[in-house]
Amino acid sequence: MAINRRRLLTSLARGAAAASLGVSTAFPFAKLKVTEIEIHPIMVECEDWIAYQLNHYYGPSRRVV
Repeated sequence: MAINRRRLLTSLARGAAAASLGVSTAFPFAKLKVTEIEIHPIMVECEDWIAYQLNHYYGPSRRVV
């Protein structure tokens, strides 16, 4: 998501308004508690004609989410 001048000024104004009211916006998920993390390995499928170059120059296409 690209940020433009209007969105930046809007978010700054909201933060200033919240700060003046004494509301903390730094940690909106302060009561969130992580109890479990799931690991999902994924692999991007490549076309045969470009697979060697992608794996050679950019490394394997296997990632963990």
